[in-house]
Amino acid sequence: MWSAAYLVIGLRKPPRWRDYGAALAATLAWAVTAYAFNVVADTNYGYLVRKPSGSVLDYFGPWPWYVLQEVLVVAAGWALLTWATQRAMRPSRGSRRPRARSRLT
Repeated sequence: MWSAAYLVIGLRKPPRWRDYGAALAATLAWAVTAYAFNVVADTNYGYLVRKPSGSVLDYFGPWPWYVLQEVLVVAAGWALLTWATQRAMRPSRGSRRPRARSRLT
């Protein structure tokens, strides 16, 4: 999230819907890779195999449903941020784009 804030605020590069799709695809690829590693190495990186006790994940369902719920919450949050920044960049309905002047001399 810090990198997203830096891109939007620091570099003034708001996310586009194409970026949203790429971020979701990369996140899902990471999750599949991390889950496969967890199974092979008997670890729990990213809490993809089991929930930690006493966490926010306790409000979600049991495994594997809490992982799906996490994905949906993150995807919805990213979509909301993308929508908000795209909407803020849109020109207002009453404004017109300035016309280019022709150079007829």
